[in-house]
Amino acid sequence: MSNRIHELLRQGEYAPQAVLDAARQNALQEHAQTLAYMERDLADGVAEAVFQDTEIFRGGFPELTDRLADLLDDTDFLTDLNERLSALGEAYAEDKDLMRMHFYKPDKVAALFRQFAKPHQNYAAREGFHWSEYKKFITEDEINAYFTRGSNYSDSRLAIYSFFLNNEDKKERADFLKDHYGIGGSSHALCGADDSHEDHDGRGIALERGPYGNPDASVHLNWNQAAGRIDQLIRDSEYLKSADYSRMPAYERERMAMRVMGFYHHLPNDVERPYPQDLYHEEGRKALVEKLADTELSAELLEQMDNALLSVPLDSEEYERKAESLSILHQYVEGTYTIFPEKKQAVEIAVPEQGQISMFDFMEQEPQSKEQSTAAAVENSQKAKVVARYQSTVMMQAGYIEDIAILQYPEPALQPLPLDAANEYNALKERYPDVLVGYEQYGNFEFYGEDAKHVSELLGSKLLEKETALGKVEVSGFPREQWVSQAMKLWKQGENVYLSGQQEDGTHAQTKYFRREEYLPVNTIVELDDREFRVDSVNFEQGTVSLQDMTLAKEAWYPIFRTEPLEYIRHLYEQADVPMEEAVEITVFTALYNAGVAYEDFSPEQMDGTFQASRWIAAIRLSPTLTEPCASTAISCWKMR
Repeated sequence: MSNRIHELLRQGEYAPQAVLDAARQNALQEHAQTLAYMERDLADGVAEAVFQDTEIFRGGFPELTDRLADLLDDTDFLTDLNERLSALGEAYAEDKDLMRMHFYKPDKVAALFRQFAKPHQNYAAREGFHWSEYKKFITEDEINAYFTRGSNYSDSRLAIYSFFLNNEDKKERADFLKDHYGIGGSSHALCGADDSHEDHDGRGIALERGPYGNPDASVHLNWNQAAGRIDQLIRDSEYLKSADYSRMPAYERERMAMRVMGFYHHLPNDVERPYPQDLYHEEGRKALVEKLADTELSAELLEQMDNALLSVPLDSEEYERKAESLSILHQYVEGTYTIFPEKKQAVEIAVPEQGQISMFDFMEQEPQSKEQSTAAAVENSQKAKVVARYQSTVMMQAGYIEDIAILQYPEPALQPLPLDAANEYNALKERYPDVLVGYEQYGNFEFYGEDAKHVSELLGSKLLEKETALGKVEVSGFPREQWVSQAMKLWKQGENVYLSGQQEDGTHAQTKYFRREEYLPVNTIVELDDREFRVDSVNFEQGTVSLQDMTLAKEAWYPIFRTEPLEYIRHLYEQADVPMEEAVEITVFTALYNAGVAYEDFSPEQMDGTFQASRWIAAIRLSPTLTEPCASTAISCWKMR
């Protein structure tokens, strides 16, 4: 984005001259305002110790900021100020009491002013350049950002996240959101923009940009649509913020504490409560959270609750509900229950539809067929080592106690790699040095060395060691039956993947070559919000796609870019039935890219001629893939003119 802005500035096509002329003064005013606000937040006596003259901060706005802006435009004053701000920033790092309020932190302000002190460059707009007016709109990113705020309640995101993990029914999710959000609204709803607001009620959520009652753009989502969008954000791991994951354990204990209180609700008054009772239950909740965080205290708590359950008649409706709640609390303390079941995915085994467990998966035992008898299962268990044994604290039917054993199975044996196979693999790796090469052996696609480490990290598969004719090597991979799904997982993360499959005669041939650039080709045209967008670039590391709004580019001749999730645009790309006209458009933009020029460098008449020539050749050749030479020739002609 920064490079694109600099490019437009150099071309004189970023802003009109009047805006560029005002940029320096705007920057002075903004920094003056920041300095004034920070000075007012300093503790008593600190400003006098930091600044040579505190009289410059006297008075009100806008006279104060005008005075500071004039001073900041003086190089000597700015140099002296930066030295004082740097010293204040270092002192603040040691003593936070230097500030009464911590919004304008001195270390951050010092860094901001050091950057401001660097020499500035003046830019000039191209003669006659002006901004084209275009209709205001609300982007998908802004809608997603609104939902990732959660509702107006504390821990809202965690509450919604937990409910969605434990309830997959669409109607239940929609009803939950409707009740959770309630009725209300807020300003600054779209990424903090001051001209935006939102309202929510029983019908759904309305997002608007512009004046109340007469917005320039609006989006309305009913609760089913809201639930669907949140579900997609959760699937893409974009709903929670990093602080939410740190908050999860404490939040879960608080929810379990509320479950304990709910258990004692409606019990006779003579049943002792294991927590202090206060009007708003704050002290009781805190006491229960502390107990649940301690192993011994939580065991005592459960024992007391077990005894309390005896006071509830077995034939009452309350008994079943309280018994179920108590069972969940037992499981939580034992570590077998969580309101965030996704947290356990890191240690779960991904079993394919065929039911086969790969030797590269987390577990180290061989799969058992459904036909195996109990005797065979016992025989197999005798080959394993018992590493732990414990008894469940939950009473089973007829008074039996569940006895649980943790078994460890020996490492699976990998067949060695013969010399001819090792040489064939090395030849493939030399041919595809920057590609993950999967070489089929004994029904598995195997990756070796550094490829194995990378595949193991990306897929979460087991990293083993294998004997080859050339020595030991690290290996990872997946069964042949899983090659489509597993290779796709690597491909969607931006990896080049070459799979060499074993034929019936023992020789190897290409099964599939997944090329990184083909996952979402640059210059592909997709339709989004009833407008056409061109794929400008793909960032696999961040999982994003940069799109150019071609509808606005054609109408206003001004480049507008936006960023969308990679998987979302890939989905649109997979669903699209690319017609001849779109294929021609892709090849024209590819020709523009290869020629090092932009769509905006040519007049509408020139581009219309280029498209017409490309359509004509495509119609003759009956193949849009042959239009690029024609498009390149036309573009070269326009460049020479």
